[in-house]
Amino acid sequence: MLRGEHLFRAIGKFSGKGGKTKFAIENGTKTRMVIADSKIHMLGLFLNIKFARDSLCSLIMGSPTGKVYFKLRVVTVGPRCFNFIL
Repeated sequence: MLRGEHLFRAIGKFSGKGGKTKFAIENGTKTRMVIADSKIHMLGLFLNIKFARDSLCSLIMGSPTGKVYFKLRVVTVGPRCFNFIL
């Protein structure tokens, strides 16, 4: 569990400037998130919540937001556009 300055840093990184990061995760995974005090509540389908939780955890662990945005883009587009890589 995060405490003190680490908690505020994580919430600030997640909410982003003007809520941009939060809205990108919500729209990319088709979930809704509410930041209440020290908890984050997620609504949506189980698989979508898993993707949102993974992106949120990677942000908290220090991953750059650009990398999280790219992963969300891959999840949103789906595997049908990346058949040429396989």
